[in-house]
Amino acid sequence: MKSTISGKQIIKFLNQQDTYVSAEQIAEKFHVSAKTVYRRIEQINTKYNEKLIKSEKGKGFRIISSSPTLLEKGHFIEPNTPEERRKNVLLKLLFSAPRFLDIEYLFQNEYVSESTEFLDIGKIKETMERFNLEVKQKTRRVSIQGSERSIREAINSLLRYENEDLAIVPVENISAMDASFIQEQLKFIKNMSQTEIPYPYNVNIFSHIYILIQRARYQTNRTTDVYNESLEVITKEIEQYPDLYRIAEIVIENVGNYIVKKMRDFEIVYLFKYLLSSRLIGEREQIREESIYSKLVINFTNKLVNEVNSSLEINIDEKRLRQELIRHIGPMINRIENKITVENSLLSDIKLEYGELFAVIKQNSKRLCRELNLPNISENEVGFITLYFAKHIEQSQKQYHVWLVCASGVGTSELLKAKIQSTFRNITVDKVLSSVDETLYRQDVNIDLVITTVDLSKEFKVNSVVVSALLNNKDKENIKSALYKTNN
Repeated sequence: MKSTISGKQIIKFLNQQDTYVSAEQIAEKFHVSAKTVYRRIEQINTKYNEKLIKSEKGKGFRIISSSPTLLEKGHFIEPNTPEERRKNVLLKLLFSAPRFLDIEYLFQNEYVSESTEFLDIGKIKETMERFNLEVKQKTRRVSIQGSERSIREAINSLLRYENEDLAIVPVENISAMDASFIQEQLKFIKNMSQTEIPYPYNVNIFSHIYILIQRARYQTNRTTDVYNESLEVITKEIEQYPDLYRIAEIVIENVGNYIVKKMRDFEIVYLFKYLLSSRLIGEREQIREESIYSKLVINFTNKLVNEVNSSLEINIDEKRLRQELIRHIGPMINRIENKITVENSLLSDIKLEYGELFAVIKQNSKRLCRELNLPNISENEVGFITLYFAKHIEQSQKQYHVWLVCASGVGTSELLKAKIQSTFRNITVDKVLSSVDETLYRQDVNIDLVITTVDLSKEFKVNSVVVSALLNNKDKENIKSALYKTNN
């Protein structure tokens, strides 16, 4: 369960309702506690002289129709949570690094005490240690010191990606002008490379361009030395993919024109490595993997497929899996070697749905990285690989042909059919029959299972399982057991 909810989310939700809504309903909608909802609504109402949200005992909450719609006018400002406040302060420091900033500027409009400011700076120091960054203080001024790569990695970890319409505006609070400009660059990259930019690579490139724009904006003549950090350029890569390097050159030139600032050459190399780390090669035509991917990539892919298949004894089309997986492994190895991170918004769901598969892939990939002298891959990357295996495992599942039976042949069995087909992707319902239908008792019946809501005659030869029309959890387990028996 999440720990917080924004005031904007509550107001937007209540604006869409034409009646009162209880705290419990709001809590269920946004996966928070009812206590959190009450606290956030109280903060909203105490922010202004007049109440924006009214409550009525036994009914819940509702937007007051006579109040100005502050959200639509863009004037609604809600109190920040401590986590949101520290994130805002930290982004100011990171975008300006290594410049020293006044604490008054960092905490403006936050209305907190000096002791709270002191505690927040302490928390920020702890957070930055994970990125090998140092927080320095001079009286009432603060700065973050460290490598440019680490600074951008830290910024990327703080950007909040919206779940809806990821490909359009993945960064929270970005200006409409910046979002439009970056989308134009993504469109340019797509057209010039003649390749779609799939998720999550579109989000990754979007956030990278956004970060370099913001970093360049915050830099001054006194802090240009931060760009003196050298990035290793592999001439062979540029010679192999000159079109991607040219794309990177044009995009960086466009960024410079957009913010009216000269961009450093290392930004071209940085973006070039991001493009190499995305699936922009090997997509335009079917060609031999050996011609575009190294022996290291092919070796990693083959060994991983073999090891996972051996560990789980799964029956899949290995050739097709290798062909798809290698197109992910190639950019992935480039990412881990260049310390480029890609967030996986489905990671928690993947762990829950495919826990055993995830664990096996994580274990084997960790061993392979050691064996092949590669940096260890993150859980985000393991999650993406898991999806490739999961897809092929589910596709390779045997399809079972079943008949559904109830007393009348209609009504309850149609409901049961809908429930079964939404629950079991490997079941095809061929017929819905009445329990007195003579077709059931023919000797040449060629089906795997009969699922029925009534007891059938003992003369019935095909395996059957009796369930309720509502298909409860016990029924589902009984169907799984019956399908298992058909294979043994």
